Amino acid sequence: MKRVKNYVLKKAQEISGKYEFRDHLKFLNEAQYYSKEKIHKIQLNKLKKLVKKARNIKFYSNYFKEKNIDPSDITSLDDLTLFPVMTKAIYRNHFPKNIINPKSAPKDLYLNSTSGSTGAPFKFYMSKKHRGYTAARVLSFYKWTGRDYNDPILRLWGAPNLDLKTKLFQKVIENVTLIDAFDLNQKNFEEHFGEIEGKDFSLLESYTSAAYEFAHLLKNNEKNLRIPSAILSGETLYDYQLQLIEDRFNTEIYNRYGCREFGAIAQECSEHKGLHITETDFIIEVVNDQNEVLSEGEKGNIIVTCLDNYSMPFIRYQIDDIGSLSKDICPCGRELIKLEFIEGRVSDMLYAPSGRHISLYYFALLFQGRSDYVHEFQVNQREDNLDIILKLVTTPKYNQKIEKEIISDIKEMDSSLKVEIENVNTIPREPSGKKKYLKKI
Repeated sequence: MKRVKNYVLKKAQEISGKYEFRDHLKFLNEAQYYSKEKIHKIQLNKLKKLVKKARNIKFYSNYFKEKNIDPSDITSLDDLTLFPVMTKAIYRNHFPKNIINPKSAPKDLYLNSTSGSTGAPFKFYMSKKHRGYTAARVLSFYKWTGRDYNDPILRLWGAPNLDLKTKLFQKVIENVTLIDAFDLNQKNFEEHFGEIEGKDFSLLESYTSAAYEFAHLLKNNEKNLRIPSAILSGETLYDYQLQLIEDRFNTEIYNRYGCREFGAIAQECSEHKGLHITETDFIIEVVNDQNEVLSEGEKGNIIVTCLDNYSMPFIRYQIDDIGSLSKDICPCGRELIKLEFIEGRVSDMLYAPSGRHISLYYFALLFQGRSDYVHEFQVNQREDNLDIILKLVTTPKYNQKIEKEIISDIKEMDSSLKVEIENVNTIPREPSGKKKYLKKI
């Protein structure tokens, strides 16, 4: 087993480019139990180094001169507020010339981009070191679920265009059985179920919507799987989804939070009392709409400082998600700050004619108690008049009485909303493989 483990780690290091992958994985496995004082010391040292590197970048060099800031001014983590909150729009306006470290060798730069789920795709550069650290965090989080380095994984992911090399790496080296999230339907269910039935998977790794959709297929076909642990990410996890996934996969769910820019950032432990942030790699703040730092437990915009990407520093980056922080000590013994409430994207907000802001979370709760009637939903809002078209994938139990109740509940919440319901066969996936439950049309 030790030889297999070393081989897997070696190949994982090769694929991520030998960028201190193994050393960082070892560090993460130890650092998760460091004291708050030791974690803060590591963060401050990394922040000082990051700011010194940022001085070489035109955008930050100009900002330092304008605000009369010197890297030596950073003496505590509170000094992070000397920097502006950075949005995707700011990065786009200065990309690439004014926001890339000119001292980064071309071979050290890896161009990546987001899927564009909140608008246009966002291009950015990752350093090779940052890529290696990203891979190390994923393997470290796997261990939290009990999965060892070569234990088999069932992965439900958006993968319509994976090249052969990547597919072979996942299958042979990572021991992954991959099912394309775009391919989840009744027509292909028997083929997929036949491929995975009887296999001794230790972990399910999936987009939330893909796991929920497959759980529904299992339910409709009176089937079950038994996979000890599941990591769900990429989309907000709602209670009604969690219950069905746990039931049909006979699994313990670990919610993971991350994004394309940074990979995995935080994950639940076995106590399930919030998502522990990898604080030795990130500093996370929560701010209000005026960019004022909020106190523990207050809900606001999540701001991320990535401490290891020197090629294109992300300092106080607004990730466009809403959440809150908790500093409570977890029974698991980790003193890492937790993301306690993640409501989803800033773009997952509706605007009623009354002026009220309505979270997509409201609709998740609305249908949580109606799961016998509604399998899936998508809220479409017209940008010209704010009318709502509610697309529903319904069950045979759905009827006019339920439809009237849904409209009545929405109108009771905000009478200014005009609601139309449209029954559909499916909610299509975005190019990334995720599902978008709120669309502006």
